[in-house]
Amino acid sequence: MPKILIDACKLTDSSVKDGCYRYTKELVKGLQKSSIPSDVEVDLFVFDKIIRLQDYNDKENGAPNQEKVKSEEKSFIKIIKEMFSGISLFRNMYSKLKILFWSLKFKEYDIVHIALPAHYYLYAPVVPFSSTKIIVTVHDLTTITFPQFHEEMNIKQHNEGYKFLTKHADAIITDSLSTKNDFLSHFSYDTNNVFSIHLGFNRNIFHTINENETIQNVQEKYQIQSPYILSIGTIEPRKNLLKSIQAYNRLVKNHPDVSVNFVLIGQTGWNSSEILNEIYKNKERIQLLGFVPDEDLAPLYNGALFFCYASFYEGFGLPLLESIACETPVIYGNNSSMPEVVGECGLGVHSNDINDIYEKMEHMTLDDTLRGKLKEKCANQASTFSWELCAKETFHVYQKVLPNRE
Repeated sequence: MPKILIDACKLTDSSVKDGCYRYTKELVKGLQKSSIPSDVEVDLFVFDKIIRLQDYNDKENGAPNQEKVKSEEKSFIKIIKEMFSGISLFRNMYSKLKILFWSLKFKEYDIVHIALPAHYYLYAPVVPFSSTKIIVTVHDLTTITFPQFHEEMNIKQHNEGYKFLTKHADAIITDSLSTKNDFLSHFSYDTNNVFSIHLGFNRNIFHTINENETIQNVQEKYQIQSPYILSIGTIEPRKNLLKSIQAYNRLVKNHPDVSVNFVLIGQTGWNSSEILNEIYKNKERIQLLGFVPDEDLAPLYNGALFFCYASFYEGFGLPLLESIACETPVIYGNNSSMPEVVGECGLGVHSNDINDIYEKMEHMTLDDTLRGKLKEKCANQASTFSWELCAKETFHVYQKVLPNRE
């Protein structure tokens, strides 16, 4: 029986619901719903546990169903942990022993799918001693294309991951055709073994809401005054929030009769002081919400005039797709994967050009007809993306890598 192991370590920390967390969660859910042949076993690796795909549930903050967990940790490692976990030297030794132990377990699998290049270290020891096929998902290449937007440790982890996958991976999955092209432009790798698979969106959450009361209730919950421009992203340089907010501040200064506000959803990241200072210049009109749960996002997308996401680079751009699924037009960075996701549902901008961002923001704010035309194209564009299709195409890559399984 062919055995496949998926790296699901991101699911252990539901407090960091970034793009990789959402990708892993939705891929697992999509595979659970798909028709996997009965003679193929698919398991999930969640740090100290291996779980059967169909036994996983995320009802308790992403925690596995404990009654069905296949615990694989040996007693001697538990003893070492209990004896030396408080001492840094032995804690480090324990960590290495644990990785080695799990690597020996990974040898039992025909395929290991690593969901993030930086997780390579968990699986690297298995490579020299087994015939296990390695598949790695590359979400973006920002640590290479925009290293100034990342902390040194993050760059180091990803660069080591890229070295590992270019040498050992049997297949690469990217979130977009743009990311596939970026990867091939930076690394020597067989293009036939790189597969572009688009992400999706949760249709039960992100859709058009016709009940104004639902939208108004969420706006009241966060004390939001309409009309407003919506933006989402961690408050850090890569998302280009600084120029977006500067463009907005220029808009309301040049058009004092326009009462549009700016709502920003996202937690504070690193190197955020300049962005926060720009926000505070107009704190009466710019509202910083912090983290917002998914169930409130759709009403906020639906209630916005438009969505602003002038990022410098995206491997895919999930918030853009979510906005389009809610039939809210977008302003987006005309670079990387974003045109691929948006299609004709928004206005592209040069992310480095604040004048361009301002002009497109002004146009979108003042022109009701333009927003209406863009809105009409959203439903058709959103229909081409789904997590079910992402899961189906991902399993097809597994079949290509498994001998005689295509």
